[in-house]
Amino acid sequence: MNFRSVSFWGPVVSVVLIAAALRFLNQELSHVSVDQIWSALSSIPRRGIGLALALAVLNYVVLAGYELFACRYAGVPQPFRRIAISSFIGNAFANTLGFSFLSGSSIKFRLYAAWGLSTADVGRITIFTTASLWLGLVGLGGLALLLSPEAARTLALGGDILGAVLTAVPLLYILLSTRWRSPVSILGFQIPAPGTATAAVQVLFSVLDWGLSGLILYVLLPGDPGLTVFFTRFMLAQLAGVVSQAPGGVGVFETAFMLLTPDAADNGGLFAALLAFRCIYYILPLLLAALTLAVREALETVPVLRLLAHAGVPGSATLVPQALAALTFASGAVLLLSGATPSLAGRLQ
Repeated sequence: MNFRSVSFWGPVVSVVLIAAALRFLNQELSHVSVDQIWSALSSIPRRGIGLALALAVLNYVVLAGYELFACRYAGVPQPFRRIAISSFIGNAFANTLGFSFLSGSSIKFRLYAAWGLSTADVGRITIFTTASLWLGLVGLGGLALLLSPEAARTLALGGDILGAVLTAVPLLYILLSTRWRSPVSILGFQIPAPGTATAAVQVLFSVLDWGLSGLILYVLLPGDPGLTVFFTRFMLAQLAGVVSQAPGGVGVFETAFMLLTPDAADNGGLFAALLAFRCIYYILPLLLAALTLAVREALETVPVLRLLAHAGVPGSATLVPQALAALTFASGAVLLLSGATPSLAGRLQ
């Protein structure tokens, strides 16, 4: 075991940060009972819940939009129906589980491979969408550092210099695209030059993505801190969550946002809004994506196994009940997870 390697210390640092975040949340909420949190959740206006759900849907449409653009960039345009399915499932898993290049791309490869795309095609699509995501995060995160250096110091994220460097990254990317002509090799994949218009669209889609995800939390908050102040806190908290490598930034994002909101009159109400945001933007899409993936696999796998069984392929008949059992288990796991998480649907009725 190499104790000096990043692969060893990365998960260790992530676990330590999650533990520290949970400790902070425990201290901040020590005077808040579970009943108070549920009461705060119940007090979120139905209009706010409905608007947050609508914004979440719109956010995933935007994600599908720049995957559509990525497919055209990679030279393998696809029908929007396929792209919408792949984008939703891949992003829902990647957002919640973290390590988006691994978790999201593996699912996308499974889907796109079934539609005839090569590994190189999927690699180019994934690199394009991942780069787009980071361009927005880095640029908006840097802008947040510049707008609120005190908040940046609270999270030990640096100050004006780091903010200026990060803000300049997407601008430099667009500037370099004017001179970028030849393909480059990234992770073994040949990436063609994006062109100025493509680079600008990447940044635009990413800004829309992060902006919509922030608005989901904004409409759930018990008070109105002001849009500029809120987005500064939101982007810094997201930056902290991504840097921590915690899956979906869980715990770290919530802790960072609460640290940056010392003027909150009601910690219970703030935590309830963060919990509702976690459910609407992360957990609910994950459950729907898992169910969609399970149904899709059932529709495609079981008929093939039955066809093999009728054709007399040795051993195939025994695979049919096993496949059905596996799909039943997956569906049960989804139902169990949905039952164990706070339900938001009751307040919509």
